[in-house]
Amino acid sequence: MGAVVEFMMKKILGILALGLFYSGIAYAHEINGEAHEPIKCILEQDRTPMEKQFCKYQAKQHRLCKLDQHCAMIKIEELEKEIKKLKSQ
Repeated sequence: MGAVVEFMMKKILGILALGLFYSGIAYAHEINGEAHEPIKCILEQDRTPMEKQFCKYQAKQHRLCKLDQHCAMIKIEELEKEIKKLKSQ
């Protein structure tokens, strides 16, 4: 009985190790070999009722929805550019 458990544990650990190894490969900037569109901010007043509801639900879970993440990322990039501009003066 102990040999079977040991064998199964080795199999599970092997699968986990392979999963961790292959999870390091990122294809975040390609979809079917093509670069994805740049992110864009959709303001809250321009969102559909379903998008608004989902973002409201995510906020209750102390998370940002993808639309809010995109807006925050764009705002951060703008602020970083402004800081660089001010530092160079």
